[in-house]
Parts: sequence; structure tokens; C-alpha cells
Amino acid sequence: MGKDFKGAVFKEYSYYDAVTSQNPEIRRIVDDLEKKGVTKGALFYQPHLEAPLEKGERVPEEVLIMVLDDLGGAGMIGREEFAEEGDREFRELYVNISRPDSTRRLLEGDGEKDKSDRGEAASTMLGWLRSQTSFVAWQMLRFEKIMYLLRGNGQITGDKEVKLRGLVSHFEDNIHGTSERAEETEKKYAEIKDRKGDKAAFAYLARAMHIKI
Repeated sequence: MGKDFKGAVFKEYSYYDAVTSQNPEIRRIVDDLEKKGVTKGALFYQPHLEAPLEKGERVPEEVLIMVLDDLGGAGMIGREEFAEEGDREFRELYVNISRPDSTRRLLEGDGEKDKSDRGEAASTMLGWLRSQTSFVAWQMLRFEKIMYLLRGNGQITGDKEVKLRGLVSHFEDNIHGTSERAEETEKKYAEIKDRKGDKAAFAYLARAMHIKI
């Protein structure tokens, strides 16, 4: 995405009007996020499903199942499990923070570079927590888009759609959960940093994000 990536705006999504007409609750959720200053984020695209659907073509059910499974974490599991899943992905992407030797240096180092890296790592970790809310919102919008296109090409019946929606029903709860978690973690991090210093604050943040210390 590059260093200048700013995020895709929810309400500028080409399918926004279609999916909010299909499910008016989506508009309410997006409006509530806008009040909190969350209006955009990383928008992913799965071409093997979305491109054929956009052309009105039917896709194999196994492709649909795999794509919905990929969307699943944000919609299929509760907020605690989703938080752990997000932390696990963070550790995989940022091995330079979560690797034991790196974590130890960030926890114990007293040099200027250690302090600088500790602050940069903490900023990255808090940024990740904040980004999870917009990530879930985009997964929710993409799920609605997929339902809209499947319905349009006659590939999904009303009964199947009801069952799918019952299975993928945690988007709103995870939006609230990620938002609350980010706010609470950032607040506590700042409080500990003020009272006990940056090492103690980083130790708290590492534990909060399931990094072994």
C-alpha cells in the first residue's frame, strides 16, 4: 500500500448505496463510526470471487466457501476470539517486534536507540489496534456486496442467505469490541507511561497484545 496509503473511504465505496439499501443497518453503523472519526481503512479485494460476480457470472461454491471463510474472522467469531486472531496476525506481520530477542531489547534496553525503537514499536502496536475497527467495517461492507451480487445473479436463495447471515453475524459486535479495546488500551498505556515510564508501559502493551515477555 506504500507509506502514503490513506485508506479507502467507506461512503465512497462503489457498492455503498446498493449494500445499504439491501441492509439499512449498515448505514447506521457507518454513520456511528463517522461520529467517532472512523471513515476509512484498508479495502481488500478477492478477484477470483468478486471479479466474476461483478460480471454477473456464477462462481463455484468451493470458491465462495473459501472467500467467506477468509472474511469469517470478523463476522463469525466473538470479540475476544477476534482480538486474539488480530494479535496473532500482528505478530506474524511484525516479527521485528514480537521475536523474543527483539521484545527483550524493547523491554530492557536503556540506550537512545532502544528508547526510540520502543516508542516506535508502541506507536505501531497502538495503530494496529485502532486499524482493526475499520478493517471489520470493510469486511462487513464486502460481505454485503457479495450477498448483493450473489442475489443479483441468482446464485443464492433466500433460505441460504438467511443461514449465511446467521453464521456471519458478529460484524457490529466486533466493530464495537475493537473500538473499545483500542481506546481502553491506549488510555491505560498513556497512564502507565506517565506513572512508571515507557518500559512498564511497553510491557503492559505487549501483554495486552499477547506477545510473550
